[in-house]
Amino acid sequence: MNSTTDRSIQHPFENSLRWLEEQINQKGVQKTNLDSLLYALKALKLNGRDNPEVVSALFSALKEDLNFKLKVMIDLPQADPEAYLNLIEFSHEYDTKLESELSNSVLDDAKRLQLPDGAILGNHLAFTYLLIHVAPNENTTKLALEYTKKAFEEKVLPDSAKIKPKDVLLYTKIFLAKGLLKPEHASTMSFALSKNQKEDGSVGTVEDTIYTFRTLAVLDSVGYSDNIKRAIEFIKTKIDQKGSIDKDLRLTSLFLLGWAEVSQTLSRLNQLLESTEVITSKAAFSVKGIIEATLKKAQTQILMINVTSKNLLEIVLAQLTSKNALSLIYVHSKTLKPELIQNERIKIKQIDMQVAPIVLIDKKPY
Repeated sequence: MNSTTDRSIQHPFENSLRWLEEQINQKGVQKTNLDSLLYALKALKLNGRDNPEVVSALFSALKEDLNFKLKVMIDLPQADPEAYLNLIEFSHEYDTKLESELSNSVLDDAKRLQLPDGAILGNHLAFTYLLIHVAPNENTTKLALEYTKKAFEEKVLPDSAKIKPKDVLLYTKIFLAKGLLKPEHASTMSFALSKNQKEDGSVGTVEDTIYTFRTLAVLDSVGYSDNIKRAIEFIKTKIDQKGSIDKDLRLTSLFLLGWAEVSQTLSRLNQLLESTEVITSKAAFSVKGIIEATLKKAQTQILMINVTSKNLLEIVLAQLTSKNALSLIYVHSKTLKPELIQNERIKIKQIDMQVAPIVLIDKKPY
């Protein structure tokens, strides 16, 4: 087995990584659900634990067993497009001929199933997610993308509280890849996901919780860093002594994959939030996002001057509700009077001059 990391540095989920390795080595390629196997291989790779022997065995099986390959090409794209894309990415390294076959199969099926309005029969969202990667310049992809955008704005956003976290992740990745994710839409989806989170950090099932923190990390890793951390802490309580989540290869792999995606970002963010450096527009994270994340750490007092962002005000009000020791002083120019609820811990003052928006946050406890 090839190792790309220094094993002397203990991984926080070392037992889980070892459990993955044991499972895929013991069961072998043919006796493991393919989507679970692909997630396991991707999770191991992202955490510096490549397993080229198993990957090679997988491609040998696909090459030698025509029925196996056809079943994968027919069923997996719609059943789990993210797993299928993992397969395409691995094939780029191990079998470029198969990579072409896998990509062309998706495009051919999409062309055959696409309606005049751009909708693709079956799992339209899955097809679109794959098409933007395997055939970005095809007219089929452009039509599918237009339909996806329209369906998202007309059907998904108005009822965002009911959308599955897994689907939010696909929509988010599609729109980000094509530069179509509007800030207000990202804010709506982030808020909808965070609103469904319980006190223990969970969001429905363990799988939904994993997809939630993965999606929030893509949408707004700064503003929702606390939600991400709480989700991860909840999932950690579900890991048994051997390192698995309910002895489920797919769930355990999805968690480790998500952990690899967000851990470095959260580490950099923590360093920034706890530092005393001046945050500028050249920071690695958005200034607005950093302010949102820092607001959630407020302990005693927040001073806001001429801040009109509805999202920032909602965050402050939520913090006032959950923290009895916290108070808000809101100062505004005559033309910028805010719409704030009556609260004894909110003091509103008016000034007779125009001042640029300022937020001051006291994070020190009494």
